[in-house]
Amino acid sequence: ETWLQSRLVGQPGAVAAVARKVRAIRDGVVASRAGPAVFYFYGVAGVGKTRLAELMAEALDRPRIVLEMESYSSEEDANRLFGAPPGYGQGYCLVDELLKRPRAVVVFDEIEKAHPSIFREKLHSALSAGVMRHKRDRTKVATLRDVVFVFTTNCFEAEVVRLAGECDYDCVRDAMAARINDSPRLVCSETRPTTPFDDASLRSRVPRTAQFPILPLAPA
Repeated sequence: ETWLQSRLVGQPGAVAAVARKVRAIRDGVVASRAGPAVFYFYGVAGVGKTRLAELMAEALDRPRIVLEMESYSSEEDANRLFGAPPGYGQGYCLVDELLKRPRAVVVFDEIEKAHPSIFREKLHSALSAGVMRHKRDRTKVATLRDVVFVFTTNCFEAEVVRLAGECDYDCVRDAMAARINDSPRLVCSETRPTTPFDDASLRSRVPRTAQFPILPLAPA
């Protein structure tokens, strides 16, 4: 925890909570027989979500794969990420990367910008089954047991800021978990009404204990 705090200032609550999860992964507590560890960082833009995910990889001594989701805003691009099926051009393929680096930390950065099929049709089945199968070459199957997935988003910033002015980190986290997961759920923002969590399949894959709000920077 001290190591993480020294490398990401202004987020003591999030760092302490994530550090506990890092220790659990290192101790083999988080991993299951089939499914990978999955985390969700959300909230204020530009204050540490992606950096915290990268530091997780460093603390775990694992390679990291950072995917900018704005590059996968179309269905065609989303298909390419998992191995383009017949009729689509080839591109960067996450399945191939995970076959080479089966213990990677994979960061889906700003997931609200991705085409929704990434979660509804592709990630849900992979996270449920614990394997990710190439869409064109079905003989290529990456095992996800030792993979760590981190989803980041700028969704819910306004609500996080409001709550941060009223209570401590654990209070914000508990209140946000209820608002994100339970009906009626929060919209992403005034300009983006839908969120990846509108799909029940993704909510079921990311437990509330693995959801971490990123607050406005704490005073120095």
